[in-house]
Amino acid sequence: MNTSGFKPPKSDTRPVCIIPARMGSRRIKNKGKVHLGGKTLVEHAILTALESKLFQLIAVSSDDEEILEIAYKYFSHGIVQPNKRPERMAGDDVLVKEVCLHTLRCYATNAAEFCLLIPNSPFRTASDLRKAYKIFRKSKANYLITVKKYDTPPQMALKIEDGFITPKWGHENIKQSQDLEDLYYEDGAICFAKINVFANEFDLNFYGSKCLPYILPHPTMEIHTKEDLERARDIWKRP
Repeated sequence: MNTSGFKPPKSDTRPVCIIPARMGSRRIKNKGKVHLGGKTLVEHAILTALESKLFQLIAVSSDDEEILEIAYKYFSHGIVQPNKRPERMAGDDVLVKEVCLHTLRCYATNAAEFCLLIPNSPFRTASDLRKAYKIFRKSKANYLITVKKYDTPPQMALKIEDGFITPKWGHENIKQSQDLEDLYYEDGAICFAKINVFANEFDLNFYGSKCLPYILPHPTMEIHTKEDLERARDIWKRP
């Protein structure tokens, strides 16, 4: 079912979207295939990418035939491509950046940029993609990733040593939170990158040169555990 012979029109310079969804999952079995609101997490990612109308190609990379079949359901849209990754790209030790580079090499496109959509972040929207990409294109950035601010400053972290509590980062950081620098973490919803820069800065992952932060204007969450999944289902049911 590998349709890596896909060749978009040479004049098409829109970005490529990569949705990685391997068979294995450490905390939730077959995570890409679990259902939320009547659709699998992989389908949510595909549909959001399609609705955004940003991409010349949406490649679903997986070693799981069922996930590839899910992607193939949307093949008629003309740009969704199930991409069967080789066995060497399916292990726990294979990094997402490796999957992205492999997938990009499978297709002949004129794209200068790509977008990474991890299936376990189902609350991002097509509007989020369009707004993030607009900012990315207008900037001089090589990367854009969505981030969130820590609710509790990580500078205030404590550790237990020999049975006693001690500040992880020193007593000078145990102060009122408003007096500490705001720090952020990647929330995994959206990542855009320039392909050539990403390939040349491969060791830097997605935090390479000129990485632009983007804060989504609404709450999102990543699904990593069964508890996350139940919370996501509760949120999805809300009006």
